[in-house]
Amino acid sequence: MTEQYETVSSTVSTHPERKPDKFNKWGKPIGLLEWARLLEYNDYARVALNRIGRFKISTVWIGLDHSFGTGSKPLIFESMVFDMKDLKEFNGKTFPESIEQRRYSTFIQALLGHYKLVITYIAKYIKNKL
Repeated sequence: MTEQYETVSSTVSTHPERKPDKFNKWGKPIGLLEWARLLEYNDYARVALNRIGRFKISTVWIGLDHSFGTGSKPLIFESMVFDMKDLKEFNGKTFPESIEQRRYSTFIQALLGHYKLVITYIAKYIKNKL
């Protein structure tokens, strides 16, 4: 896959006591400006999206380490399962309720994790339909 996103010059923190906290989707540390710029591209951030009955399964690159320095590897991908029939209102807008969440360190883990969720929810959907 050819990446079509140009790199923005930005400084990655080199403070000896601080681990990098922002990464591109291949795990390379990046600075704040590049992270923010990459977030603007939905096709860069999206790993996979599926709908199974009333459930939507979304996996995205978030780029910001959600292990918050406690893990050995940064968690920079996230899968969420949304119940599209269980809607909640917030600030006058309606959003689906998230019912499950997983985080991953690598693109491959995120892709595999996404499709494990897909298989799980296909099984639930079939069980409830029979």
